[in-house]
Amino acid sequence: MGKITVEEFQHVLDTLDSGVLSYGSHTEEDGLFCAIECLNKVRLPHMPCFDDPSGFADIRHLNDAFGKGHEADVARTNEILPLIAELSDWHEWSSHRQVVFATELVISLVRETIAHLPGLPDDIKIQCIDTDNVGKAAKAAKAVDGTAVSSAASREAVIAAVAAVKAVEAADAVAKAVVNAAARAARAAARAAGPEGSSSNVPVLHAIIQYWHAAIEKSLHTPVR
Repeated sequence: MGKITVEEFQHVLDTLDSGVLSYGSHTEEDGLFCAIECLNKVRLPHMPCFDDPSGFADIRHLNDAFGKGHEADVARTNEILPLIAELSDWHEWSSHRQVVFATELVISLVRETIAHLPGLPDDIKIQCIDTDNVGKAAKAAKAVDGTAVSSAASREAVIAAVAAVKAVEAADAVAKAVVNAAARAARAAARAAGPEGSSSNVPVLHAIIQYWHAAIEKSLHTPVR
């Protein structure tokens, strides 16, 4: 199966769920689906509900970053359905495309998310904002890692960002590891802005998901050198 449309995902949610993506993992009896469970149900409709991301970009942390409750489910569905549709043919992407995507994701993560964590000194914030390649992302992440950020959520975001940078720097860069770490960093950064499910963290997640879309687009049009 190739790329899956938003409409196909929505049909599963409308038919087997209450029309929205949910927080956490579920069983078939729950009648609820997170992003990965919805993807698996479209791909394997006769299989019970399961959230194994094998062969796919693991965005479970990004799914759960919106928190719990109906308003959170609506926001999650609006933001995540288009993203999983764009990523739904991940298993068919070339390794080059996956690495380009992962690289762009890490650069944007440092420049657009880590740079704006509360409590960063101005010089380190500027260093993050000036990031435009993996080398600069690594130096900026290292600088942030040595800084006393203002909250546990910010610290968690930094740790995940450093892991993402290290994964993309590796000679055998594993794009799935980068994506997982970037999703963890996104969730923590949103929590630094406000509790999961609060009105203050949804704009942060929206901005993050926009650069995920941009990284997907760049991966599609960057030729092999």
